[in-house]
Amino acid sequence: MKKLFYYIDICILLSKEEKAFEKIRRCLDIFEENKDSLFIVWAIPQAMRKDLSLLNADVAKGFETILEGFQKREIGEIIETDDLLSVLLTCDAYYGDCSDLLYHAKKKGIPAMIEDVNL
Repeated sequence: MKKLFYYIDICILLSKEEKAFEKIRRCLDIFEENKDSLFIVWAIPQAMRKDLSLLNADVAKGFETILEGFQKREIGEIIETDDLLSVLLTCDAYYGDCSDLLYHAKKKGIPAMIEDVNL
């Protein structure tokens, strides 16, 4: 089984709102279809939930609903940490929003794919 590092940036959630949620739900459906071969490690910065609630309560509520749905699917784990790099280095691949973590994935030879809410 492969471990997939999944990362969503707070800026995408705040700027794209429902469009970002739709993309995440589609991704979770695909992850669930492949749960026999993929274990999802959804890495969230420690302050992200709090920051979302302070910046946009509706987006925060939508994100919490998605996280609850992820947990019910039993396709991986949510890790809230400020040390995202350490979590990434335990994984076999990266999928998610553009971030500095892509540089580290490339440097370590970890395959990476950037998520695009427009697709």
